[in-house]
Amino acid sequence: MGEPNPQGLFGVNDVRFYNIATGESLAHLRVLGSVNPEFTAEIEKLMGGSQMFPFDAAIKSFNSSLSITAREYSGKLMEMLLGGTLTEYTADADGAVETPVELTGTSIMGASQGIASITVKVAKVANLKEGYYLIKATDTNKFDVYAMSSANFARGDNVSYEDSYGKITDTPLILAGSAGVTDLDDFGLTFTCGTHATPALVAADTVRFYVRKPQAGGGYAVEFGKSAMEFNEVGCIIAGQTKSGVTTYLHLYRVMAAGMALPFVEKGYAEYTITVEPMYDSVLDAIGVFRRSLL
Repeated sequence: MGEPNPQGLFGVNDVRFYNIATGESLAHLRVLGSVNPEFTAEIEKLMGGSQMFPFDAAIKSFNSSLSITAREYSGKLMEMLLGGTLTEYTADADGAVETPVELTGTSIMGASQGIASITVKVAKVANLKEGYYLIKATDTNKFDVYAMSSANFARGDNVSYEDSYGKITDTPLILAGSAGVTDLDDFGLTFTCGTHATPALVAADTVRFYVRKPQAGGGYAVEFGKSAMEFNEVGCIIAGQTKSGVTTYLHLYRVMAAGMALPFVEKGYAEYTITVEPMYDSVLDAIGVFRRSLL
C-alpha cells in the first residue's frame, strides 16, 4: 500500500466568533475573501568566530497572527470589533422619528414654547425618507427643515433640495399655536406645537433628528468610540470549504479581535481586513486545534 494522496487547503466556508465562557455565537462571517492564520517560528542562531553559518540553532518563540478579509457587515460583528453598543430594531411597518437633539439654543423643542413632538404622518408613511434632518428656527413661529442626505429622496414622492445647504422647505413652515399641527407631506412628517397659544422660537436655534422608514427586516445602530468601550477575548472557529467530502476546521480557543474599516466604495462592495491575535489558553494548555475528516 502506497502513500495516500496529499491534501491541501482549498477555500473557506465561514468564520464564527463565540463567547468563551458560554460558547454562544457572537458573530458569523460568510462573505469572505481570505482567512490567513500564520504561525511563524523565530529561530535563535549560535554564531561565532569567522564562520558564516550557525553552529547551532534553537526555536526561540512562535509568532501567531490571523488576518481575515471580509465583505459583509452585521451589527453583532461591529459591536464586537468596535467595542460599540448595539441597538437592534424589530420589523416596523410605520417608521419612526428618534428623539430630537437640541444643538443651538433650547427654544425649538418643548411643550411650553415650541414643538411638542415630531411624528410620522400616518397617511403619508410611504413618503418617509430615512436619514438625518435639521430644524432651524427663522422667527418666533417659523422654521426651515434641512435634510443631511438625498440618498432616500426617491422613496414615495420624489423630491429635491431647495438649495446647496440641504434645505427641503421652499418657505419656512409656520408653527401653529395651541397644539396645532404642521405637516411636511413630501417627507411624511408632522410637527405638533405645544399647548401654548404663541410659539416663542428663537431665530437660528437648531435641532437634529433621525427618521427611520418602515423596515420589514428590522435594522440596527452601533454607537462606538465611547470612553468606556471594552473589548473581550473570544473564541474563533474557521471552517474550510468542503471538497470531495473532506472537511477542515481550525478552532482557536482564545483570541483578541478589534478594529475594522468602514469604506464606502464607488459602485462596489466594501472589503476590509480584521486583524486577530491568537493567544495561549492556560486552561486548555493549547492555542487551538486543527481538525480534518477524510473519506
